Amino acid sequence: MIMKTILLFISFLSGCCLPGWTAGTSATPDTIYVNAELNSYVVMDDPVTIVDLGTAADYGAKIENNVVFLKALKPHARGTTLFISAGNKVFAGIIQYKEDNRNFLYDLRERTLNAAATFNREHYVPEVDIRLIRDRLFSLGNEHPRSGEVSNTKNNVRWSLINLKTDPSAIYLKLRLENQTALVYRVESISVENAEHYRKRLLSRKKITLLPVKPLIEGNISDIKPYASHDFYLALPTYAVGRQGSVLVTIRESTGVRALQLEIPPQLMEQADLF
Repeated sequence: MIMKTILLFISFLSGCCLPGWTAGTSATPDTIYVNAELNSYVVMDDPVTIVDLGTAADYGAKIENNVVFLKALKPHARGTTLFISAGNKVFAGIIQYKEDNRNFLYDLRERTLNAAATFNREHYVPEVDIRLIRDRLFSLGNEHPRSGEVSNTKNNVRWSLINLKTDPSAIYLKLRLENQTALVYRVESISVENAEHYRKRLLSRKKITLLPVKPLIEGNISDIKPYASHDFYLALPTYAVGRQGSVLVTIRESTGVRALQLEIPPQLMEQADLF
């Protein structure tokens, strides 16, 4: 009788706690949806140490600090188990292929769950029309540059935000690199991150979480000749703004150390002109 009672209690605990945090919370999703086209992101409080996929041949996972990138390796992959361990917390649930997936960001940080956040990300990643986004992005080239935008200058190289617009589907950036040196600036990459500042506790030190953001569209990367400039175009998903963070856009040189970073504050994007 005692053994039966213990088994029933263990079964009850398992039903309450899995899938989800070991601590248990009703806000935690039990399924992470992915497709074969775009990454889905799982954000944890601490650096991720373990990611285990039940069927690794069907899904791919990559760890970057406290973020896990997930993607289906083939269309219509069958659902399988997903286990993520970070610090003293775990997520145990299901990873499921969804062809028309629109929920790409799963923020499992404790501060988010305690705020009773919903994981329906339709307002973060609405259905997008890539052709319309491409047309709107490159239409920025025909508009007059806005004054007073963000810029960063180092070693006579200037990296600037020239124009910014938004619509319900994307954030549109026109950026310019001005090379006022006698050396060619050979561009290796342009990367985008969302930087969120937060405190785990009221009086604790402020921390920064960096979430890589994959652009919806990025224009051609081109080298910049001496004493010349070049414009670059990026269309970002709307979740790039995050909850209370800035967007960091970094351009890196392939043959040198002249990397420059722009920090675009959320207030600037909230006040941007609409298409």
